Amino acid sequence: MKLREILIDIHALEEELLAFERKYGVRSETFYPAYMSGEEPEDDGWVLDFGEWASVYSTWLSRQAEYRNESCTLWPPIQRFISRMRWLLLGGWRSCGLWRRNRKRLMDSGRIWRHASG
Repeated sequence: MKLREILIDIHALEEELLAFERKYGVRSETFYPAYMSGEEPEDDGWVLDFGEWASVYSTWLSRQAEYRNESCTLWPPIQRFISRMRWLLLGGWRSCGLWRRNRKRLMDSGRIWRHASG
């Protein structure tokens, strides 16, 4: 699954969870451990809902884990990009050979303003 698809799933699951939470007045993170430990619903009519709720919450947890794993693969390229932008913004470009070779031409053309210190 791609990151976008996982995120769409997460949002859809969260809507379902919210409906259960509103219906029964309990947050999913409170309900799920109680359900998994064997607590029975007050009303027998709730058994099917509770089973579905637990299933939706379990799927939501696994999609959250998938999202974290997939998003980790995006960070290295993003970090490289940020690093390059920081280098450019902090003046690292001045030490680059292209800058040194073309400095006068760029300054004379008006494309680059002459910095007070350089």
